[in-house]
Amino acid sequence: MTANLSTGCNRGISSLYVTLIFIVASVIVAGMLEGQELTLTRTSRFIRDEQAMEYAYGAETYARQIVFTETQNRDEDDHLKSWKILNPEFAIPEGTIDVTIEDMGGRFNVNSLLSGDQNAQNYFTQLCLGVGIDPTIPKALFPRFSQKAQTGKSAPGLATQPVWLVDASELVDYGLPVDAYRKLAPYLVAIPAKSYNININAASDVVLRAYGVSDYQISTILETIASKGTVSIDDMGAIQLSNGNLYTRSDAFRATITVRLDGQALRLTSLLYRTASNQAATMNSAPLSSTAGNSAAISATASKKIITIARVWGE
Repeated sequence: MTANLSTGCNRGISSLYVTLIFIVASVIVAGMLEGQELTLTRTSRFIRDEQAMEYAYGAETYARQIVFTETQNRDEDDHLKSWKILNPEFAIPEGTIDVTIEDMGGRFNVNSLLSGDQNAQNYFTQLCLGVGIDPTIPKALFPRFSQKAQTGKSAPGLATQPVWLVDASELVDYGLPVDAYRKLAPYLVAIPAKSYNININAASDVVLRAYGVSDYQISTILETIASKGTVSIDDMGAIQLSNGNLYTRSDAFRATITVRLDGQALRLTSLLYRTASNQAATMNSAPLSSTAGNSAAISATASKKIITIARVWGE
């Protein structure tokens, strides 16, 4: 009787061990499966993000070619007609690509302030006044820009290379109040050049006033654009626009590319710049401030005479 009880107990313990081993094995297998599923999900997301980035780069190349084609044989750049119809949407497997091209030639180039040019400072001050910013604010910024301009590095025997601002939002890093920057942002651009020339066909009335254009001249410009699409050099002469910093062509364009893939969206904002030759420009700067986007990469990818000088990625 005792032997039978002992045997039964042993069998019961053995069964318990087997059950425990089975449970532990099941937990381990379940954990492994969950880990594999997580790995597959991460890999799938990584591959999708990489694919979206490649689509975005391809769309950027397309945008550069569009800008080159539309500007190579023209004396005036029309911001009201041609750029608005060059915003295609492409269908791709499980998504779409949207491309929007904007003419930035009517904006004030903040890098022109680095040279200490008095005209550039005057235009910027007038622009601040035009949006209701106290003139003492830009005046306090100018010495800081001069200090930045002196920090450029150069190789032995070569001229000092400017350390360009990559994005207009960097003005905040130099002391411009955030609320003041928000007022100015629609009228600013950062291109790697000292030029402060603007395209009157792309400029707003606020920028035109900052450049000394009268209300009558602005009204005539808007009427001419509405009727002809662009203001030509002859039209400028007819209304006595003699400011040497007013042009009818643009060198800066912004391409905004949105890739929607598998229910997710990736946005690339690229600043395109038209150069006088095939030589690419270089921008050296600290990363963009948080007001400009969550990340940025600077490049100088040449496409004939249109290059990419800055990229900002976002979702």
